[in-house]
Amino acid sequence: MIPHSVITLSLATVLFNQMSQAFTERNLDAVRAAVSSGLRAIGVATVFCSAVLVVLAGPISMWLSGGSTASAAVQGQVLVLLAVSAPFLSATFLMNRAFYADEDGKTPMIMQVILSVFGVALALGAAALPPNRIIFGLAVAYSLGNVAGVIVSHIFLTRKMGHYGAAEVFDVHVRLTVAALGSAAVGSAALGLLGGYSADGFAWQSLTGSLVALLVCGSLMAVSYYFMLRALKVSELNAFLDPILARVRRRAV
Repeated sequence: MIPHSVITLSLATVLFNQMSQAFTERNLDAVRAAVSSGLRAIGVATVFCSAVLVVLAGPISMWLSGGSTASAAVQGQVLVLLAVSAPFLSATFLMNRAFYADEDGKTPMIMQVILSVFGVALALGAAALPPNRIIFGLAVAYSLGNVAGVIVSHIFLTRKMGHYGAAEVFDVHVRLTVAALGSAAVGSAALGLLGGYSADGFAWQSLTGSLVALLVCGSLMAVSYYFMLRALKVSELNAFLDPILARVRRRAV
């Protein structure tokens, strides 16, 4: 929820105002452009955050568990299952803003009913698993619900305002995923050197060790992700970074 709340909510607030104005002027082209650009921009951050959460689930869970390696091992597995669908959660949220921008609360309600039925069915399936596997089943159910949310939102959004550039959004996310996988490989290699895959490794020995692993591996992943995006010519990187850099410059002055 942290990447979603910090990144997606901030961008969605700005885009919501743009979409509301566009709907008032009955300018569907502007609405479609806002949805498309927004999905591509937030993907730059959420896809990377998903990779970080997957690769560094162990060190992160050490902090969530207060230093208990046994609890961290279980929490880390659950975190991986949840993190893989993080980009879908944010995408669904942004797509739903388009309906609210048009003061349409009925369509999101219908969509939520559909997704709730799907989610409850998956949860009941998870409940049928052995007791020590239920939590993992629920995590998978939650992730599948996030994926289903994008599919359902896409169907209803297309019916409402036509094609909004989903093919372009998909193309950008493919390149983002390639870059994220590359950065994940770098982070995994660094984590291995720090003992992240051994029960008696440095990253598992203490909160300090896990913090070092987070800082070192996270930094390497960020740098490698940046250069891979440049190599893959993902122009959305500038759209995401420019507002942040502009704010930093203003504060520096």
